[in-house]
Parts: sequence; structure tokens; C-alpha cells
Amino acid sequence: MAKLLIAVIFSLLLLVPVGAQNAFAIVIDDYTAPSGVVVGGPATANQIKVDAGILGGERDMNLQGVGPGLTFMVANLGVLTYTQGHLGGSNTVGLIVYDGQDNSIAIDNLGLGGVDLTTGGHDRFLLNVQSSDCDTLSFNVISGIGSSTLIIVPTVGIMELEYTSFVGNAVFSQVGAITMAMLTTGSTPCTIEIIDFRTGAAVQQIGGEIIPIQTTSLILAENYFGN
Repeated sequence: MAKLLIAVIFSLLLLVPVGAQNAFAIVIDDYTAPSGVVVGGPATANQIKVDAGILGGERDMNLQGVGPGLTFMVANLGVLTYTQGHLGGSNTVGLIVYDGQDNSIAIDNLGLGGVDLTTGGHDRFLLNVQSSDCDTLSFNVISGIGSSTLIIVPTVGIMELEYTSFVGNAVFSQVGAITMAMLTTGSTPCTIEIIDFRTGAAVQQIGGEIIPIQTTSLILAENYFGN
């Protein structure tokens, strides 16, 4: 029986190398490049971060705070933290734009130069949420004059945002800009922490690591045989 399992595992390994899909993943942001914005009361703040590890080489942050209390959005040490601390009861928005190196918070619909988010057969974004008690995340994918939007309630773990779930007419193989907005309403403070944002395929989570489903059986088998 063990020999049969080894033969099956070896055959799968030949067909789908471990980590093959991860090699094609496009990292939107892993939040290791530090940047941040803070507002107190009704105010707006922007910051632009240039770094080769960010899709397009630049992360544009825009924070619109309302009411009393501090609201901040900070990327540092591999974690994006958004905390809305106001007690006002009006909407607060934290916006991140990935549209290439334009040194501007304004969205350039062609800024990424038509990047192909479907490389390697990928058909979704993978968003790794470490903690959340916030209302809503909104994503917008823009390809020239076309755009598609997805609004979700964030939950802890690896969230799979399938391209087919987006509403609109963006072409995911020719993307010019991507935005992510954290939206909060009401008077209850909230915090969300995100530790990774990339393209991918269907996944399973083992020990906090993103693993393509096609390779999961290989990894479990390695553990079974003590390798």
C-alpha cells in the first residue's frame, strides 16, 4: 500500500511540480515596504510609497477621516493595519491604489501597462486577513475604460476573491489599475489587519501557508512518510 501511495505521489509530482502555481503568482503587495497615514477628526491624508516589491512599483494611500478620534492606515513589517477610531457615525474610507509609478493619488487607468492577472491559470485574488471587525472591503479592477468591482465583508483567513465574482467589464488579462478600499460606517471603532494580497488559484491553508490545492496531497504525503 505504501509503495502504491509513493507511486501515485511521484506521478502527481511529475504532472504538477510543488509550488508551480505560486511561481506564477503576481504579488500585489506583501506590506513589507513601510508607509502610513493618520488623520484626527474630519481630514484627508495621502502618502505615496515607491518600492520594487509592490505591483507597479508604487503604493498610493488615501485616508478620509470624519468625526472625533484617530483613524490610521499603516503598512509595516508585512502587515497592513487599518484602524478607524472615530465616534462620529459617518463613513470613513481608507483607499489604496496600485497604478504604477505616477507619483499621484489620482488613479491612472492605464498605469500598470496592461498587466496579465491570469498568468499561470490564476483566476482569483488571494487576500490573507489576520484579523478583522470592520464592515466592508471594496476592490476595483480597471482596464482602460472598463472596470469591475467586488464588495465583501472581510473574514479571518485566506479569502479567495474570484475574478468571476466581480461585477463589471474589466479585462483581467489587461489590467491598468487596482484599488482596495476599507469602508467603515457607524460609531463603533474597528480594525483590520491584512498580511498578503496576490493572485492565485483555488487554495487550502496548512499551518498558515498558502498552498495550491493541486500540491496539497503531496505535502500531506510528505508529512505522512516523515520526509
